[in-house]
Amino acid sequence: MRDGQFRLLWTGLSRSEKIKNTQGSPRFRRDCHFVFTWLVIWADDDGRLRGEPEWLMVNIFPYEKFTRSEIIILLSELHRVNLIVWYETKSERFIQIVKNDEKQKIRKDRYKSSIYPPPPNLRTNGGQTADISPSSGCQSAYPSPTLSLSLSPTLSLSPTERTPPQNDGGTSCPHQTIIDLYHKILPQLPKIKVWNDEQKAQLKARWCESKERQSIEFWERFFGYIKTCPFLMGEKTDFRADLEWLIRKKNFAKIINGRYEEVKKIQRTQFKTTQDKVRECMASRPHCTGESIKEEYCDWCPIWKKANPPAGRSASRSGRQEMGERR
Repeated sequence: MRDGQFRLLWTGLSRSEKIKNTQGSPRFRRDCHFVFTWLVIWADDDGRLRGEPEWLMVNIFPYEKFTRSEIIILLSELHRVNLIVWYETKSERFIQIVKNDEKQKIRKDRYKSSIYPPPPNLRTNGGQTADISPSSGCQSAYPSPTLSLSLSPTLSLSPTERTPPQNDGGTSCPHQTIIDLYHKILPQLPKIKVWNDEQKAQLKARWCESKERQSIEFWERFFGYIKTCPFLMGEKTDFRADLEWLIRKKNFAKIINGRYEEVKKIQRTQFKTTQDKVRECMASRPHCTGESIKEEYCDWCPIWKKANPPAGRSASRSGRQEMGERR
């Protein structure tokens, strides 16, 4: 998608049979219609866009508070009624807007070919994208659940719908989604242009080390915390951390343990020594004769010591004076 791009929404959409065929509660059906229109405006010139639920939540629906499960159910229903094709290629998920070429009139001098692979068995006829049904060989990323009319308006899902099927025990790491989140929250740090197998292994290892880390919310908080560390942001030295450096095992542990937090310098006035207090007192009382009310630090004051000698010392001195007089 290009920034500021325009897409056409046609009047017949609201009366189309595909829109009519969406099933579920009125609230759920309205959410299907809303999601589809936003997918249209985010699609590229070939009508394709990325289809990972996490990526859609971060980039297209950041304020709608959709959960991952809700996105899956909505996309599955749009796929079922053949408004979109939700497919998977090389373990990555994508979306194809059905018959996009018929609705979007793009000038040839402005057309840019899609960077995403087409869905399997995609056929074109005279430059027009063929109508693809889900049974034509294009399978959605998840099996479409059975949506009953009793689905609540707030999209409260059954336990089986809340946990989408996973083939890897829940350890599948959404690399591209995390990279996009890194670019979005930390634009000051170096951009990721190449993400090789070694870096994928490092990120997946951090992802799998804890269940807490197996959520986009954790990585959003993690990158937000990095933003508060001046050293990692390059504000202290010429060094700037990048994603590869952040996810290394040792560096990641140091970050989690708070080793790079900014340590604020403690002002000396908050911790005054006894000598500091004596000097301040002498400066504020230049005519002190040692007869004022005693403070806790007066025993260290030379003026106070002179005016108030220890009891034993004054007694011995007076005794010596008395003996001298007798002599």
